[in-house]
Amino acid sequence: MEYFGLTDKGRVRPTNQDIFQIEAREDNQTALLVVCDGMGGANAGNVASRFAAQSFIESAGDALSGTLDETARQNLLTQALKQANETVFSLAGRQPAWARPWLPRSFRATARPLST
Repeated sequence: MEYFGLTDKGRVRPTNQDIFQIEAREDNQTALLVVCDGMGGANAGNVASRFAAQSFIESAGDALSGTLDETARQNLLTQALKQANETVFSLAGRQPAWARPWLPRSFRATARPLST
């Protein structure tokens, strides 16, 4: 099984606030792939992206078990997305300087068998 991720800051931004994370299970040929976009230079967007991805991976890890049907997997991913969002909102609430500009971000994730 091979996989990789790549992000780019683009032509305008001085830094890259995007993050990707890949959690793979060789035993059942599944992978959880996450991409979080820090939303173009917002305060602490890189922090928001990192915490959102980490929270999502931790919450959605069971999606890789290979024992869930499609509906159960989608429900688990939805709950993991909600948890990642709660994590970011909670952290932003503890850091007033990050609160409003920190919250915007784009989030994409999937959990799929790699053999299909």
